[in-house]
Amino acid sequence: GTGSRGNATLVESGDAKILIDQGFSGKQLETRLARMEIRPQEIDAIVLTHHHGDHGGGASIAQRRWYIPIYCNDRTATALNLDLRNVHLFESLEALEFADDFALLPVPVPHSGADNVAFIVSSCGERAAYVTDLGEATEELKSHLKRCAHISIEANYDHSRLISGPYPDS
Repeated sequence: GTGSRGNATLVESGDAKILIDQGFSGKQLETRLARMEIRPQEIDAIVLTHHHGDHGGGASIAQRRWYIPIYCNDRTATALNLDLRNVHLFESLEALEFADDFALLPVPVPHSGADNVAFIVSSCGERAAYVTDLGEATEELKSHLKRCAHISIEANYDHSRLISGPYPDS
């Protein structure tokens, strides 16, 4: 699901199931996963793009209720007040390997006061991109997107804010 009320995306390869973001309540996550006949306990890890509530607000619930390991950067872990005993901290451009041929690469993405990352998902020689809250596509992000077979971009558009905000005409 994606929207201002919550974001979570399941990616899987082989037996590994990774949830990118967890911005839902525990009950809402259970309901959404049940539609795919998946129990929360089957999720191997949650990787967070950033600390905003609609992306990471439900991470601590998943951490406490189902003991799902959380992967995020330091700023996100601190802002969400996560239990660091079950958090794996990463740096941008540091590959996260989850199975023999299944990895996610966090790529920095500028976004209103957050240490936001996109994820380049690699599996079996294929690459896909998952980009949230994209305000501006940097040259670094563009270079990573070029080799992706699938690109998922979530960016909000608010005409009034765009016209009256501090944004350049371009």
